Amino acid sequence: LAKEKLGDSTFFLKREIIAALLGFAALFLVRMLPLKVLSRAVYPLLFITLVLLTLVLIPSIGTKVGGASRWLRIGPISLQPSEMAKIVLVLFLADIASRKRERITELKGILSPMIVSGLLIGLVLMGKDLAPRAAARLGAPLASDCVALEAEAGGFTAVRPVFSGKARA
Repeated sequence: LAKEKLGDSTFFLKREIIAALLGFAALFLVRMLPLKVLSRAVYPLLFITLVLLTLVLIPSIGTKVGGASRWLRIGPISLQPSEMAKIVLVLFLADIASRKRERITELKGILSPMIVSGLLIGLVLMGKDLAPRAAARLGAPLASDCVALEAEAGGFTAVRPVFSGKARA
């Protein structure tokens, strides 16, 4: 197919190798960054991701491929914000977990991560991007099984991690 359309039977292989090399270079560059730099970058990255996910949904800006609005084309570059969203969500949740460790056991402590996660997942689902959509469908039951709300007579008291059906203290 590549030879017929592009005149080079290895075109796609070369493109994938270049993308993999760029990915490994980015991995090593980010790995060398101090954690404080990553922590400071989380919120700007989150904002940029939300903007990009929203732009994808605008018909005159987002590009539809196979019925899914998931691509932004800027000249010769194509960008899929849902892929960025997965990485940014992990960074955001890790930052929250490390900075607000004591508050995660309270409802107030998990509210912002739940809202941000829901917003990102909702925007991805609106774009009908099937791979992250499948991950969200698989991840939602898993996430709901991983925490348990503890209630006493007075109401909500804490959130505890759950593994194998048993809450850890």
